[in-house]
Amino acid sequence: RIVMVPSLLRVILETQNDLSQRLAKLRHWICSGEAMPLDLVNRFRSDLPHALLVNLYGSTEVSADVTFHEVTEDHSLTGVPIGKSIWNSRVYLLDREMQPTPIGVTAELYVAGDGLARGYLEQAAQTAESFLPDPFDGDGGRLYRTGDFARYLPDGSIQYMGRRDHQVKVRGKRVELAEVEAALRDQSEVRECVVVAKQNSDDEQQLVAYVVPETLSTTTRARSLGVELQTEQITQWRTVWDQTYQETPINQDPTFNIIGWNSSYTGLPIPESEMREWVDSTVADILSLSPNRVLEIGCGSGLLFFPIAPKCEAYVGTDISEISLHQLRREVSEHLPQLSTSALFCKEADDFEGLKGFDGIILNSVVQYFPGIEYLVRVLEKAVNALDEEGFIYIGDVRSMPLLEAANTSIELNRAPSSLTLDELRRRVQKRMNEEEELVIDPRFFFALKEHLTRISRVEIAPKRGRYHNELTRFRYQVVIHVKAKAPETEEFNWTDWREERVSLADLRERLIREEPEIVAFTDVDNARLSTEVQTAKALAVMDGAMAAGEFTQSISDNDISGIDPQDLWQLNTDLPYSVLLSWARHDKDGRYDFILRRRDLANLEGTARWFPAPEVAHKSWSDYANDPIGGRYAGMLAQEMHATLKGKLPEYMIPSHFIMLEELPLTPSGKLDRRALLQTENSRPELAERYVAPRTEAEKVLAEIWSELLRVERVGIYDDFFKLGGHSLLITRILIRVQTILHVNLPMRVILESPTIAGMAHAIELTRSGAEGANFEPSSVVDLKAEAVLDQDVYPGPDAAAAASVPENILLTGATGFLGAFLLHELLEQTNARVFCLVRGRDRDEVASKLKAALQNKLLWDQSRSSRIEPLVGDLSEAPLSACWRPRR
Repeated sequence: RIVMVPSLLRVILETQNDLSQRLAKLRHWICSGEAMPLDLVNRFRSDLPHALLVNLYGSTEVSADVTFHEVTEDHSLTGVPIGKSIWNSRVYLLDREMQPTPIGVTAELYVAGDGLARGYLEQAAQTAESFLPDPFDGDGGRLYRTGDFARYLPDGSIQYMGRRDHQVKVRGKRVELAEVEAALRDQSEVRECVVVAKQNSDDEQQLVAYVVPETLSTTTRARSLGVELQTEQITQWRTVWDQTYQETPINQDPTFNIIGWNSSYTGLPIPESEMREWVDSTVADILSLSPNRVLEIGCGSGLLFFPIAPKCEAYVGTDISEISLHQLRREVSEHLPQLSTSALFCKEADDFEGLKGFDGIILNSVVQYFPGIEYLVRVLEKAVNALDEEGFIYIGDVRSMPLLEAANTSIELNRAPSSLTLDELRRRVQKRMNEEEELVIDPRFFFALKEHLTRISRVEIAPKRGRYHNELTRFRYQVVIHVKAKAPETEEFNWTDWREERVSLADLRERLIREEPEIVAFTDVDNARLSTEVQTAKALAVMDGAMAAGEFTQSISDNDISGIDPQDLWQLNTDLPYSVLLSWARHDKDGRYDFILRRRDLANLEGTARWFPAPEVAHKSWSDYANDPIGGRYAGMLAQEMHATLKGKLPEYMIPSHFIMLEELPLTPSGKLDRRALLQTENSRPELAERYVAPRTEAEKVLAEIWSELLRVERVGIYDDFFKLGGHSLLITRILIRVQTILHVNLPMRVILESPTIAGMAHAIELTRSGAEGANFEPSSVVDLKAEAVLDQDVYPGPDAAAAASVPENILLTGATGFLGAFLLHELLEQTNARVFCLVRGRDRDEVASKLKAALQNKLLWDQSRSSRIEPLVGDLSEAPLSACWRPRR
């Protein structure tokens, strides 16, 4: 047997593998000293099914332990019982009148029996407070008042509920924090929770709940929410791209439409010269793979289509945005008339119906918009099956999970005013990481995928080529997955650890010229592109939190740039008779890479990726290789549900004002809950250069509530910058949808982009409602579709109008792809059984059908069950009589 505290048991289970085999004879695992979390029990039973777990309860005052519970699998419990008293102890649950309580009622726990201490040495007052006469013992026995709360379960065992000394006053009323925590733990989505009292900005006491939720795959409800949020994520990205592609392109070349490619540092478009280098590099890398029959998933504006498609026998493109596809078809017809546009389809990334027989599949700058790593696995499984016997999958512009902290530190430091403290800068960096809504992936994932999909013969991972240093070349990588019938042979040779020699580029060049070696191979080369960013992230972690950002920037500005820029190595391929291959497969937070130089006159480098040292891949779940893009929204949705559930259980003053989701509760070195660390976890307004100005008008108050909820910031001023508060393009869409629903005003994305404050939005709403000059966007009002239309007084019904009225069987609708038209179409489908013929401009019926579906999906109105009654009609009211295009089929 072994005895330990639960926090140590967690460390053992999380860091050690194959415990059931390595410790097969260790049958009894005994825990004491801390509350036992339910998720730890579930992990124990999964990893050690042969062993018995015992949960003990006690303290020094009662000679260690007084209750025990043999933990069994019981999914009906919301916490782990501490069980029943041992043979020479008695346990009571008593109310304030020292009366026993019934099953299910939380009360204070008292202990009697042989193990009680005499008292506290030389502390008579504390002894008198904690050791009381036992009213149930006629022989003058004593009770120890533990200060813990608990309740009886139906089987007579006891469940620990929290501490008595965590009692506070809120608005003059006494609140037992343990009671609030117990109500939270009753919810299946809550794994662990702590409720504390904090003072808000008005010096009022308020409750804050810190919750460790169950993961999206744990409970049935969580899985249901996960599916719902994934669908919502895809729909919202579709809306973002639909709106983006409606904006005017920033350059005059329609075959090089880089609208939407904005810098994370400034929010401004990435310079065209940098984008051209990025596209040229991508095209060169793909063409080097000799593609012939290509599928591009996420073809967008055609950045890759125009240079690659003319060189292929067949090129199929898919995208979730019908608007982008419509524009792409038009530009292809004009600039590449020899190519057909019939192979451009509106599909989600995981829809491979009718798609197979390719030798190359491209997902360039796409996977970061996927709702999760499991979705990517599903897409890549189907992609491998869509390839011929041999082929490749090119995945470009993948955001690096190991470099996420360095990237966010660089971005936030660039945005920070010089007076910002490093403590606040750290908070901004952490907030940005916690609320990341794009998929960020560890490169080791692709090697785990190779073990999962046996058709994959090898995986190549490399940084991006380019002289420009920006977020695309620093923090992103590209992947080539090769599928072949036969795995390539391996070759071994000697590697040199660059950290031991630290050879410079000049020294390397001189050595190649002087010695003409056949092969030069280095591992773990410092990446000069990332030298400043990596050093900054490390320095931020250890510097004094009171230091100002300006002073910090100055202090690190003199740091030397170490390593070799990957582009300088690639340049050797041009200057010297050596082929150059880089691998970024093993990169970690430092961004190091490996490289091989091989004389071209001796060997071909094809397939050299198999020679690189592969990263170690542990057998773990897919979720360990990436972040969770929908985790932030899952947390927000859970917080709303928790608040609503508690309203039905507790009085209003006992309901926490804020719910903060954590991956785990902070612990002290001794394994106890670190409440001081909890109090440093805030959702307060960050320190901005702008002073706080409270909302004044009703519209500003509504907007402030919307921003506060979606940005998860306690207090928002009307001049606070949306992007400095952590906003991004996906949140813009959610805010605009909420504004449309609550304030009945339809604003375009550019309102927030051009004036990212509540004051700016409120002004735009005022202009829209008043119809004033300067409002370049259309107002939207909520239409009561059941209301009577108000007609001109010269229009009146004939004498037989009432008799002629009937339930419609066929309805002709124009303008169905517009805002009001889409809602009207939805209502007609919902309130009638008629077929609705929708007259829309387009080349053919399929294009019209795609436009109608996209219009309904963008407004979250699409209903597959009613779609069969939508009849697409190709036509234009201004060009042909209605009878020419509308003949209802009988």
